[in-house]
Amino acid sequence: MIANSESQPRGRFLPVLCLIFLFLPNIHVIDFLPDFIACFLLAKYFSRAADISPYFNEAVASLKRLGWVNLARIPALFLVISVRAQNRADYDIIVLLSLVFAVGELLLSLQAAHYLFEAFFYLGERTTHPAFIKPFPYTKEGTRRIEPEALRSTTALFLIVKALASTAPEFLRLSTAKSDPGGSTLYVSGTIYYPMILTFAFLLATVVGAIWLARALAYRRAILEDGGLDAALAEMIPSGELPVLENKQKLRALLTALTVLIVASFFTVDLTFDNVGGVNILPQFLFAAIVCFGIVRLRPFAEGTKPALISGAAYGLLSLITTTLTILFVDRYGYDALLRSVEARSAYLPIKIFAALEFAALAVFLFFFLRVQNSLVLRETGVSPNSPRYDRTEIGYHRMLKRRNVFLFVAGLLMGASKCAEAFFLGTVKTVTIHDIGGLEKTMVVPVLEWFPVVVVAAAVIYIFASFYVYGGLKEELRLKLSEEPIAKDE
Repeated sequence: MIANSESQPRGRFLPVLCLIFLFLPNIHVIDFLPDFIACFLLAKYFSRAADISPYFNEAVASLKRLGWVNLARIPALFLVISVRAQNRADYDIIVLLSLVFAVGELLLSLQAAHYLFEAFFYLGERTTHPAFIKPFPYTKEGTRRIEPEALRSTTALFLIVKALASTAPEFLRLSTAKSDPGGSTLYVSGTIYYPMILTFAFLLATVVGAIWLARALAYRRAILEDGGLDAALAEMIPSGELPVLENKQKLRALLTALTVLIVASFFTVDLTFDNVGGVNILPQFLFAAIVCFGIVRLRPFAEGTKPALISGAAYGLLSLITTTLTILFVDRYGYDALLRSVEARSAYLPIKIFAALEFAALAVFLFFFLRVQNSLVLRETGVSPNSPRYDRTEIGYHRMLKRRNVFLFVAGLLMGASKCAEAFFLGTVKTVTIHDIGGLEKTMVVPVLEWFPVVVVAAAVIYIFASFYVYGGLKEELRLKLSEEPIAKDE
């Protein structure tokens, strides 16, 4: 049967942790306690309810969209750093991005809150647990009570104040044109009132957020004292529907894990900027971390995950070392120094060594990951090999899915080999002469194979395509098996 997660300490603490993450205000693009963590955790927390009771499905969808929008703050922050590195007086990009995120997150937050309260009120009206709709105490003494509908209004007020507090002060930093005594036009950013307004907005949002947090926790406490969410959901499950619900939850868990692996493939693309010395701001340890997270999600459904996780951690660590050495080298020497400095060439040698070790670790990681994928195919698609119904047709079916996994494995090796080779080619430079627009000759120091970054990008694109092809096909196979009613059980 469906486990009562609220009877476990982690199930009780998880919503509290999420509410704490959500109540803290943001400052323009910066989110000190990232809301996307809370959004994704809440979406997971309510995923079972989405299969049982109305409105939870819409709430989960809104929380996921909100999480992805909030997650986009991370690349947006890198964009701000890149733009301001070229012009430190440019605050307009901060104003623009803070406005975009504030509006987008406000709309999705209001939508998620609307569906969550509708879901709670529906349970209160349809079950024997009235705590979802009856007034609840929000003070220690318990003398003061508040309607859940009033908490709904407080939630909307908090979300609006939080959005305004993160955006409104930034408009004081917009560039304004002024003329100096010589007739030249100057662009001036900010006013002396900005720090004061920012502090006031942050404190106001914190106070309103604290009030909302206290009342939301009191509402949750009242629900727990009345039996909790799972007790109410249990009354909503029709007789004989439990196996179907378990199948839906299993399918959702598998699809989520495969989606994580698809997302990880995008982190194989090198994202470099000239103003940061050409260093990749999406280093490979991010790819390793996300794939390992996907493997953790697959642990209940596949074998051999432990060696894959250990090798993935080793690969991520070596990638982190390679990236750190590259940053230190670029900061101290730069690639131009390789042409004239013996010291620079000696300093670059560890980068080559760790790049080779990183690729070797990637190959081991991909091998163990291939075994995990093959185990998943055998256990969760088609007929189990342990079943008497496992015949030649099923053997061919599983062989076909395994060949897809091998294709992804080879694409991963190609991606890793290209990055390793690029590290070696970047360490060997040459001079080229070009002619600028005025016809003047200009000498530049470039890698010995200038075109090789195109190969690296192509290899990453191939891996992304392979991920979509393999995991997308596997998703369809899983839907085909797990969407059947009743549950197909192998002998």
